[in-house]
Amino acid sequence: MINFPSIDKFDLIIGTGVTFNGDIRVDGRVSVSGQVKGSIDARDLRVEAGGRVDGQVRVNNLEVKGAIGQDITSSDSVMVHSTGLIHGCLRCDELEIERGGRVTGQIVRILS
Repeated sequence: MINFPSIDKFDLIIGTGVTFNGDIRVDGRVSVSGQVKGSIDARDLRVEAGGRVDGQVRVNNLEVKGAIGQDITSSDSVMVHSTGLIHGCLRCDELEIERGGRVTGQIVRILS
């Protein structure tokens, strides 16, 4: 089991019902409950259940309860919960998938 860092405080929150079109660059933690169409470059990202990210993602830690797609790079760890879906190319060091969670596409292991 991955020792996933606690992500409880966020620097940016995209709430339920919000659609954001564009690129996000935050030197901190991001939570997405709505929809992001564009790239995200942040320290940590949590895609909440019902949340969706369509675009290139570069983070240290990624937690997925919703859906995320395209080109995803996580330098440390990725946790896919039972409701989570990752589709596209996933590059990461550590990956944990709960029963019911799905990853479709290519998985490339990078060593940190």
